[in-house]
Amino acid sequence: MHICFFLFFFSNLTSLQPSEYNEVVEEPLETLNIRQVINEKALVSEGWDKLAQPIFWKQIMMLSPDSCLINIAKSRLIIAKVSKKDWNAQSNLEIDKYRDSVRSVHSLSSWIVECTGNTHFEGVMISFFFIALYFLLQQKIIIGSFFFAIAVQIKLIPLILLPFFFRYFGFWKSVKFYVITIAAVIAFGFIQLDSSNIENFGSSLRLYFKVFEFNSFVFYHYLQFGFWDTGYNMTKVYGPRLSYIAILLIFSIALIGDHFDWKKLFQRITIGFFIYLLLSNTMHPWYILPLLAFSLFSNFSFPVLWSFLIFFSYILYVYNDSSAIQVRIVSNIEYGLVISLFVYELWKKGTLFQFLNREMISNQQTEG
Repeated sequence: MHICFFLFFFSNLTSLQPSEYNEVVEEPLETLNIRQVINEKALVSEGWDKLAQPIFWKQIMMLSPDSCLINIAKSRLIIAKVSKKDWNAQSNLEIDKYRDSVRSVHSLSSWIVECTGNTHFEGVMISFFFIALYFLLQQKIIIGSFFFAIAVQIKLIPLILLPFFFRYFGFWKSVKFYVITIAAVIAFGFIQLDSSNIENFGSSLRLYFKVFEFNSFVFYHYLQFGFWDTGYNMTKVYGPRLSYIAILLIFSIALIGDHFDWKKLFQRITIGFFIYLLLSNTMHPWYILPLLAFSLFSNFSFPVLWSFLIFFSYILYVYNDSSAIQVRIVSNIEYGLVISLFVYELWKKGTLFQFLNREMISNQQTEG
């Protein structure tokens, strides 16, 4: 549901926070310095305090006891702050009427989990990407480039897919596509260009490649080797290094071979993007949405399996330790099954699940 009602009852707040923070949280809201909530220099120096989620949760932590927040998830806009007692005093009918009124005022509707209901815009990016593909496959390069640039503005992911169009279009059409797309991306960027956006953009890239780590497989084991070899956390070195390797492999997959049709285009995009995700240091469930979308036009079904298994990665929040044996068992099973199915389908050139085989379905329709 697009409206998320966060009800936080902090009657026993002191038991949830370290003792050194109790006195800070209980100060009046108007006199509280937001940076006092988490007084850790590393968090500030690495830019964690500038992310939308910490800023939002700092506001939660500063709520008075018996507090209730009404919040729009996609923008984290706080609509109202009321007491839990007053909220619970309402009937279900009154609550439903209030929710409907908020939807009407803010022009909200229902959304799909992990696309936009959770503030993840992969769904929007995928929509514009496929609009771009629709025109590009019809050789309408100018308008296709325009929509491709819009997809890049939403998420940078389409940029790593650009090399795949070289063998599909050929040299001169590819150059035209690349020039128009890059020019449009830069033009769209100037519309929203300011110093704060540049700073936040750079901070986000640095955090993603050099700090974040969640549900990784290759990166996790590479990092453990780094601990053994150097005795230090090598995230800042190994994260970018694996990214360079992923880009090199993507270029190899995209450029090796002769001219190929749209079927091979989607197959290679699916393989290349899978390798990119496999070598990444952060793997949240919504990250595989583009992979799942690309696979619809190929005979690969391993993304479907992954879309189910990846939610088990949230076991990390039970143990709060990525090295916990339970977490590693779940992660190894997840990646082991997905990689095994990928290798099988790559070897057999088709899905293990025959009802998902595009060529078989096409032949049946022809025969019918």
